[in-house]
Amino acid sequence: MMGMFDAIAKKDRRDWWTLLRIVCPFCRGSPRVKKIVLLFAAALAIWWIAGMALLYMQTGSPFVRSYHWYDAERVAERLLGESKHVYNHSDRCGWTVPPPSASVVYPKLFSHFLDDANTALEPKNRAKVQRIYVVTPHNDLLPWFWDSILQSVSVSGGAEEEKTSPQPHHTMVARSRMLAATGEVMHHRAQDVVYFPRYRMQFVFLPNARDLFRLADVHNVLLVGEHFEFPFLSELRAHTLKTRTKSYNVGAIMLTGEHCCNFCSSRRNSRTDDSEYFSAQSVLKEHGVKFAFLTYGDCQVVDNEHFFVWPLGPSVLHGFPSRIATDDADNPKSRDRMYLLNLMVSISPEKAARMQAWLAAQQVCAAGRGEEVCYMHWNNLLFKIAESVDRVFDTDLRSLSNAPAEYLNVLRQSKFTLCPSGKNPEQYRIWEAIMTGSIPIIEDPDFSTTLHPGYGRAWACTNNDYHLLLKQTGAPVMFLRDWATELPHLLSSIDAHGLATRQRAMQEWYRRFLVHLRMQVLLQVRSTMDADFDSVD
Repeated sequence: MMGMFDAIAKKDRRDWWTLLRIVCPFCRGSPRVKKIVLLFAAALAIWWIAGMALLYMQTGSPFVRSYHWYDAERVAERLLGESKHVYNHSDRCGWTVPPPSASVVYPKLFSHFLDDANTALEPKNRAKVQRIYVVTPHNDLLPWFWDSILQSVSVSGGAEEEKTSPQPHHTMVARSRMLAATGEVMHHRAQDVVYFPRYRMQFVFLPNARDLFRLADVHNVLLVGEHFEFPFLSELRAHTLKTRTKSYNVGAIMLTGEHCCNFCSSRRNSRTDDSEYFSAQSVLKEHGVKFAFLTYGDCQVVDNEHFFVWPLGPSVLHGFPSRIATDDADNPKSRDRMYLLNLMVSISPEKAARMQAWLAAQQVCAAGRGEEVCYMHWNNLLFKIAESVDRVFDTDLRSLSNAPAEYLNVLRQSKFTLCPSGKNPEQYRIWEAIMTGSIPIIEDPDFSTTLHPGYGRAWACTNNDYHLLLKQTGAPVMFLRDWATELPHLLSSIDAHGLATRQRAMQEWYRRFLVHLRMQVLLQVRSTMDADFDSVD
């Protein structure tokens, strides 16, 4: 070793070729060989530096750190420069009806709810039909609602199932009256109309939301959109004041804010400033919203009477199917699945829990469990870039990628799907795993005494908001709070028979859950909207 440094000292220090020849005896060939070796070394260095830069952008560090370095509290301190802060949002919550106990056995809960709902939905005047026009300025929630929830098959069976399930499309279109507007007849495709004969309810989808303004017979509107679509609601209100004698009855299914702060002031996205609140009820009343279902939850708004929590569902805009039957032949039984678990996530400094799940999964998979393997992959970067380009330029580059098909196939081949928190514990991945028969292992964090890494003091969700629907209905999924200590125990505590039983229970739960959601929507429609059209029978 000393001889090498002596040789370097005797040579000109600026002669890098000489230094390379001393360090690398294989580099003493021709100048072409030297250039190839140097280019290879440069490419290797660029790859290494790019990897460190990417890891820094994703985790806040160019190196993989210890598990607890990614604790939410520590991440928030580094990102926001503030220490732990105790929150109390209970004074903002508007619960008037307590949620059902999580100890209720879900088949009993669903069956009792269905019996009561069927009674409440019986029309007083069977000669009249409630017609509800479904519109959406933003449609990520709409396909799942329309294809899976609104058209879900009832669970009662037999003749009762035929009465309470939606009528087949072609029959509905053949027997329905055409929509009249300014003397024109607007013909709708078969999939645009869903009719419930027993309840005398008809849902009509308008592809262009502003078609409402051309129709003279519209009274009931179900708006499926984002963040309450206040500009569109204001447009509806202005149209009412200008041309109508009667206002619209508006219901909403909304993709709301991840931070559960939907009625904060303009400072609601601030990471450090305390958020100010508007009066939620007065804002909704002003825009004519009679009922609403909200993703992520918002304890200031949700009262379980007219405002409810809504599941996020699958990400249809990312290429996931809007409907998968629970007995789909492409969803293998648990014993026939290739992977023990999968973890397919995007990582950023605000989503540090995902790095913790990654480290814990690496340990579990390295230990092994027989012949089972794991599938761990960070989200496809090229697909994310294509999504961004599509949003800006209204192109369809995503269709050229096989990432959605690969993602779906991995879910179908996995016994478990790890679902660490993003900016909010609710995520598309949970519902996509359920639809494909993969048991989701879901993080149930506690941010009640911790500054949120992504939203700081603007974070307004409470622990009661996290996975409320899954807990209320006893979904046979798996929850944990700490990945490192609980993941190995969860995986070792369930054998092949227990896994198969849980998979069957989850599929049955999902089928009942879709009907449960549909009945909730129908109940709100029945109680808040008009029935003033002649029967279509």
